[in-house]
Amino acid sequence: MVNETVITVITYGLKKTYDGTATKFAPDEYYCPDLPAGYSIELEGLEDVGLTEAGVLTARDFENVKVIVRDAAGRDVSRFFRAAFDYEFEISRREITVTSTSETKPYDGKPLENAGYRISGGSLAEGHTAQVTVTGSIKDVGVVANTISEVRIYDAAGRDVTRNYYVTCVFGTLTIEHEK
Repeated sequence: MVNETVITVITYGLKKTYDGTATKFAPDEYYCPDLPAGYSIELEGLEDVGLTEAGVLTARDFENVKVIVRDAAGRDVSRFFRAAFDYEFEISRREITVTSTSETKPYDGKPLENAGYRISGGSLAEGHTAQVTVTGSIKDVGVVANTISEVRIYDAAGRDVTRNYYVTCVFGTLTIEHEK
């Protein structure tokens, strides 16, 4: 049995807001501070580690990265080392605010509804679209919230990517005033 020395491979950290694009490590975005003098390290497959969706990397994401340690003479001495990865890689959910439209009209006996909305804070990632269901309704004199019952966000390929967004809804108002 070979005694293994544990070395720490530190990847450069990354924190960003979801934008719908794949974000991966470049092949040289790491360092190893505890290698013996003259030794070098190579990582094969690091460029395949990354995220597209909001979330964080886990140790499992590094399982297929091959760590090669070479001594000062260039010999592969990897069998004497075991790598532990230290990393900080996170894609946070994109924040948006959706506001339903407000409207006022005089009483005419007909219900007032307005399915309008706008993205009033933040923005959708490029190529993404929102499908918003606005359900407010009023028939008699008064004021009600123009409620939003659902917000769904889709990427350019039509995939539901709502989970990558943190959506705040602001309700407009629907008002029916006394007839003049």
